[in-house]
Amino acid sequence: MVTQDEVFQYGLTNAQTESAILKTMYFGVNTDSVLEKINNYENDEQHKLRKKLRITNEYVTDELLRPVDNIWEAKGGIIYYGVPEAKQDEFKGYLKSVIPGMSIRQFMKNVWWEQFVTDPNGIILLTVENSEPILKHKASREIEAYKATGDRIDWILFKPHRQTPGGKDVSLYIDKYVFQEVTAIEGGYEVIDEQPNELGMVPAVINSPIYDTERQRRVSPIQKQIDLLRSFLVKNSVKEIYQFLHLYPIFWQIETICPACHGLRIGKDNKVCSVCNGTGFVSHKDVSDVLVLKNPDEDSQVITPPAGYVQPDLATMEAQRIELGWVFDEMFKSHWGTTTEKGKNETATGRFIDVQPVNKKLDWYAGIAESIESKIITLFGAYYYQEANKPSSVTYGRRFIIESADSILKRYQEAKEKNAPVKVLDMLLEQFYYSEYQTDPQMLEYYLKLAKIEPYVHKSIEEVMALDITPGEKDKKKYFPEWQKTLSVAQVVVTPIEQLNNLLIKFTQNVTD
Repeated sequence: MVTQDEVFQYGLTNAQTESAILKTMYFGVNTDSVLEKINNYENDEQHKLRKKLRITNEYVTDELLRPVDNIWEAKGGIIYYGVPEAKQDEFKGYLKSVIPGMSIRQFMKNVWWEQFVTDPNGIILLTVENSEPILKHKASREIEAYKATGDRIDWILFKPHRQTPGGKDVSLYIDKYVFQEVTAIEGGYEVIDEQPNELGMVPAVINSPIYDTERQRRVSPIQKQIDLLRSFLVKNSVKEIYQFLHLYPIFWQIETICPACHGLRIGKDNKVCSVCNGTGFVSHKDVSDVLVLKNPDEDSQVITPPAGYVQPDLATMEAQRIELGWVFDEMFKSHWGTTTEKGKNETATGRFIDVQPVNKKLDWYAGIAESIESKIITLFGAYYYQEANKPSSVTYGRRFIIESADSILKRYQEAKEKNAPVKVLDMLLEQFYYSEYQTDPQMLEYYLKLAKIEPYVHKSIEEVMALDITPGEKDKKKYFPEWQKTLSVAQVVVTPIEQLNNLLIKFTQNVTD
């Protein structure tokens, strides 16, 4: 059992504070804690209104991290299950419901990911409910302290979850030997209930493996963008209050004598004029009112409009929008190592200026997800098969599609014009199909197969006809479109490439004979 000094040493107070800020930036909650009053700029009422009208950073963080979607959509990958071979199908069935209605991969995408970003020092705990093991996220605010050696948790003490009949707080303590319920006493803890830990390990995984040596705790992958996110939130709230207070045009008009009382302020009943409310002038017009002005003579100046609008300072609003765009670009560039191209209207086109750092960052993210999922699967294996279980290993696919199909197609066409090597063209064409049909596996397989069968796929029929190659190869290229029409999508998908190639040869021979 740990001492109170150890609990103090490994406490998570600072981690809980950082998590609260991260949740504000990611989920858009508790923004009042960030939007403090700006001294010498706004009064209490303006501050209150700014907090009321603020736009949260939820959409900003979503856009910042959107490329990460690629790690869940990438093709390929493999899982090694460290359980007895005869039990693997059974074990895969268990992993289809690590929480009710959610598989292990769905859990990683929908639960772990958000907690990795917003609560890096929280944990994923394997617990048992109704005799079934399930995963639960335990936030850092629910944890008193834990000690970890590398990625392994040595022990963990949760915050109190109930009280004894005598009113003492009861906490759960876990190490690799026991599960204990304990109460704090002077100088230590008293055990009131104990069960052996048959797993031989603490059944938990820390949300983030990213360790900050200065902070001496785990951090979020967006830790280095926190200040920029905070700046964006504050500046966006200032923009909103400016627009609310100053972006409405102000109507003005030259004073007009009240047509009812003729400026006398008293109506025919000797009471205050009900039309002008006793001012002698009117400021509101009916849509049917007509102002008749005398035609100026030669010595008169041009008629001044009797009414108009004071237009707001649109330049200030535009400058605020540009500043927000700059902050986001800096945030995006600092996280991904590059940014996206801008169109003529200064909006992002979706095409990265440099895809290499984005691929490296996605590979880094995928590596973290692989590590966490491997540990979780190993925990399930230890629960079901105990000593027969070995560490499992997960490898994610790395076919990241980080650009739109149109963007990749443009790069492919430019590469063809520059006579890029065939391998480069093959790669770009494959990326195009993966992007265009990422939600349609059947059509993706269809076009990938055809690209491997069509001779000189990157050249037109006319270009191939001019090559010094055999007539048979020319015929295959020439009649390929007609042959393609003879097969259904399903036929192409289920037929091996070698057999499809033979069918193409046979088709061209029949046509040319």
